[in-house]
Amino acid sequence: STLVLFPLIESFAGPIPYTTAPDLPPVYEWLSAQPDPTPVVEMPLDWKLYKNSIYLYWSTSHFKPIANGHSTLVPPVFTAIRNSMEHFPNNESLKRLRALKFRYVILHRDLYLRARAKRIEQAMNAHPGLVVLHRTENETVFEIVATSERR
Repeated sequence: STLVLFPLIESFAGPIPYTTAPDLPPVYEWLSAQPDPTPVVEMPLDWKLYKNSIYLYWSTSHFKPIANGHSTLVPPVFTAIRNSMEHFPNNESLKRLRALKFRYVILHRDLYLRARAKRIEQAMNAHPGLVVLHRTENETVFEIVATSERR
Protein backbone atom coordinates (compact mmCIF):
# COMPACT_ATOMS: atom_id res chain seq x y z
CA SER A 1 0.00 0.00 0.00
CA THR A 2 2.94 2.34 0.56
CA LEU A 3 4.05 1.87 -3.05
CA VAL A 4 0.61 2.92 -4.25
CA LEU A 5 0.83 6.21 -2.31
CA PHE A 6 4.37 7.06 -3.46
CA PRO A 7 3.34 8.48 -6.89
CA LEU A 8 0.73 10.62 -5.15
CA ILE A 9 3.23 11.99 -2.65
CA GLU A 10 5.84 12.57 -5.35
CA SER A 11 3.44 14.56 -7.51
CA PHE A 12 2.13 16.68 -4.64
CA ALA A 13 1.99 20.31 -5.79
CA GLY A 14 1.01 21.93 -2.54
CA PRO A 15 2.26 25.26 -1.28
CA ILE A 16 6.00 25.69 -1.12
CA PRO A 17 7.20 27.64 1.92
CA TYR A 18 9.38 30.62 1.11
CA THR A 19 11.49 32.75 3.38
CA THR A 20 10.72 36.44 3.27
CA ALA A 21 13.86 38.47 2.75
CA PRO A 22 14.70 40.88 5.55
CA ASP A 23 14.54 44.58 4.84
CA LEU A 24 17.55 46.18 3.21
CA PRO A 25 19.78 47.72 5.89
CA PRO A 26 20.38 51.48 5.45
CA VAL A 27 24.14 50.93 5.13
CA TYR A 28 23.62 49.82 1.52
CA GLU A 29 22.30 53.22 0.48
CA TRP A 30 25.64 54.67 1.59
CA LEU A 31 27.59 51.85 -0.08
CA SER A 32 25.75 52.20 -3.39
CA ALA A 33 26.66 55.91 -3.44
CA GLN A 34 30.40 55.10 -3.31
CA PRO A 35 31.79 55.54 -6.83
CA ASP A 36 34.40 52.79 -6.83
CA PRO A 37 33.69 49.10 -7.51
CA THR A 38 35.96 48.03 -4.64
CA PRO A 39 35.26 44.57 -3.16
CA VAL A 40 33.55 44.36 0.23
CA VAL A 41 33.79 41.84 3.08
CA GLU A 42 30.72 41.51 5.30
CA MET A 43 30.89 40.21 8.83
CA PRO A 44 29.93 37.72 10.03
CA LEU A 45 31.49 35.69 7.25
CA ASP A 46 30.21 32.16 7.74
CA TRP A 47 31.58 28.78 6.66
CA LYS A 48 27.97 27.66 6.25
CA LEU A 49 27.66 29.25 2.83
CA TYR A 50 23.87 29.37 2.84
CA LYS A 51 24.12 31.83 5.75
CA ASN A 52 25.91 34.21 3.37
CA SER A 53 22.94 34.19 0.96
CA ILE A 54 21.46 37.33 2.48
CA TYR A 55 24.61 39.25 1.49
CA LEU A 56 24.09 38.18 -2.12
CA TYR A 57 20.53 39.45 -2.00
CA TRP A 58 21.55 42.74 -0.41
CA SER A 59 24.41 43.18 -2.91
CA THR A 60 21.84 43.78 -5.66
CA SER A 61 21.36 47.23 -4.13
CA HIS A 62 24.99 48.26 -4.72
CA PHE A 63 26.53 45.72 -7.18
CA LYS A 64 29.97 45.90 -5.61
CA PRO A 65 31.96 42.65 -5.56
CA ILE A 66 31.63 40.85 -2.22
CA ALA A 67 33.67 38.15 -0.50
CA ASN A 68 30.54 36.60 0.96
CA GLY A 69 28.48 34.40 -1.23
CA HIS A 70 26.64 31.16 -1.71
CA SER A 71 27.38 28.47 -4.23
CA THR A 72 27.78 24.75 -4.56
CA LEU A 73 31.45 25.38 -5.37
CA VAL A 74 33.81 27.05 -2.92
CA PRO A 75 36.61 28.90 -4.71
CA PRO A 76 40.04 28.69 -3.07
CA VAL A 77 40.10 32.47 -2.58
CA PHE A 78 37.01 32.22 -0.34
CA THR A 79 38.76 29.63 1.79
CA ALA A 80 41.83 31.88 2.03
CA ILE A 81 39.72 34.90 3.00
CA ARG A 82 37.65 32.91 5.50
CA ASN A 83 40.75 31.39 7.10
CA SER A 84 42.38 34.80 7.45
CA MET A 85 39.18 36.23 8.96
CA GLU A 86 39.26 33.68 11.82
CA HIS A 87 41.36 36.08 13.91
CA PHE A 88 40.20 39.34 12.36
CA PRO A 89 41.29 42.03 12.89
CA ASN A 90 44.94 41.14 12.92
CA ASN A 91 47.81 42.22 10.70
CA GLU A 92 47.77 39.00 8.64
CA SER A 93 44.06 39.24 7.79
CA LEU A 94 44.31 42.90 6.83
CA LYS A 95 47.41 42.24 4.73
CA ARG A 96 45.54 39.50 2.84
CA LEU A 97 42.46 41.68 2.31
CA ARG A 98 44.63 44.58 1.06
CA ALA A 99 46.47 42.21 -1.32
CA LEU A 100 43.09 41.11 -2.71
CA LYS A 101 42.11 44.80 -3.18
CA PHE A 102 39.34 44.85 -0.56
CA ARG A 103 38.57 48.32 0.73
CA TYR A 104 35.54 48.00 3.01
CA VAL A 105 34.57 45.69 5.84
CA ILE A 106 30.95 45.94 6.97
CA LEU A 107 30.33 44.79 10.52
CA HIS A 108 26.69 43.75 11.00
CA ARG A 109 26.50 44.09 14.78
CA ASP A 110 22.92 42.81 14.86
CA LEU A 111 23.97 39.45 13.38
CA TYR A 112 26.17 38.69 16.41
CA LEU A 113 25.34 38.22 20.05
CA ARG A 114 25.54 41.68 21.63
CA ALA A 115 28.65 41.05 23.76
CA ARG A 116 30.55 39.48 20.88
CA ALA A 117 29.63 42.31 18.50
CA LYS A 118 30.91 44.80 21.06
CA ARG A 119 34.23 42.94 21.45
CA ILE A 120 34.74 42.67 17.68
CA GLU A 121 33.90 46.33 17.09
CA GLN A 122 36.24 47.45 19.87
CA ALA A 123 39.06 45.41 18.35
CA MET A 124 38.33 46.85 14.90
CA ASN A 125 38.24 50.41 16.27
CA ALA A 126 41.60 49.88 17.96
CA HIS A 127 43.40 48.43 14.92
CA PRO A 128 45.50 51.03 13.05
CA GLY A 129 44.68 49.37 9.70
CA LEU A 130 40.94 50.12 9.99
CA VAL A 131 39.13 53.45 9.95
CA VAL A 132 35.39 53.95 10.57
CA LEU A 133 33.78 55.52 7.50
CA HIS A 134 30.07 55.12 8.14
CA ARG A 135 27.79 53.98 10.93
CA THR A 136 24.12 53.05 11.08
CA GLU A 137 22.05 51.63 13.92
CA ASN A 138 23.22 48.06 13.22
CA GLU A 139 26.23 48.34 10.91
CA THR A 140 29.65 49.94 10.88
CA VAL A 141 31.68 50.32 7.68
CA PHE A 142 35.43 50.23 8.14
CA GLU A 143 37.95 51.18 5.48
CA ILE A 144 41.07 49.04 5.23
CA VAL A 145 44.06 51.38 5.12
CA ALA A 146 47.82 51.12 5.33
CA THR A 147 48.72 51.89 8.94
CA SER A 148 50.61 55.00 7.81
CA GLU A 149 47.35 56.36 6.28
CA ARG A 150 45.30 56.26 9.51
CA ARG A 151 43.40 59.51 9.97
